[in-house]
Amino acid sequence: MEKLFKVKVINVRTMNMTGKKKRVGRVLGRKRDWKKAMVTLAPGSSIEIFQKV
Repeated sequence: MEKLFKVKVINVRTMNMTGKKKRVGRVLGRKRDWKKAMVTLAPGSSIEIFQKV
């Protein structure tokens, strides 16, 4: 994150997200599990892409 967006990162926390159940016709399937990262930036640091959202 620091090299890619040129910001100062203070903390990174990760969460394991479970995939949702999905029905396809009569078959009950599941989407795959994935990992989410919560990144805390230093005061004054921001990523410009997310400022416009």
